[in-house]
Amino acid sequence: MNSLSAFPLALSVARAIILPGVLGSATLSIAMWYFWFNFDKSSWASKAFWFLPLYLLLPIGPALYCFFVYLRNADVASVVARLPDRHVRPMREQQF
Repeated sequence: MNSLSAFPLALSVARAIILPGVLGSATLSIAMWYFWFNFDKSSWASKAFWFLPLYLLLPIGPALYCFFVYLRNADVASVVARLPDRHVRPMREQQF
């Protein structure tokens, strides 16, 4: 049986790589379920459609919901538009 338990350094590296992904996926899943229950004002048919990916497709369902529903929500878009973007400098017109 091949296992990483025979290689403790490789096991530690694998855990260090996988752990942030698991935590991020769990956080995104909880946040999208919270949005789905409390803030999504779309029709019942749309909410029923998104229930299955959120519930059954745990690794990818919340990400799809985030891109196709959450980020396109008018309230979310207005808040994101008001955020100051401190890392981007305004472009200057090129002078010829």
